[in-house]
Amino acid sequence: MISKADRKIKVNATTKKQAKTFENAGLNGMDALHLAAAIQGKVSFLITSDDSFLKKAKKVMSDQTIKIMNPIEYVLAEGL
Repeated sequence: MISKADRKIKVNATTKKQAKTFENAGLNGMDALHLAAAIQGKVSFLITSDDSFLKKAKKVMSDQTIKIMNPIEYVLAEGL
């Protein structure tokens, strides 16, 4: 999956502030930061095999601006 990435996201103050909001909503620190960085990077997909993170991230991202899914869901959605 990493080989498909076309850029890296650098954490800034806005990212950290958004991550704190996600922490307050129930995500742990690194998960909150990953989700905030995905938003900052305007990604289409956030792929995780962590079921707990997946469930919580989908809940806090109810507007679905980012498709959050596990690797199998991604492969099926993209027809890979």
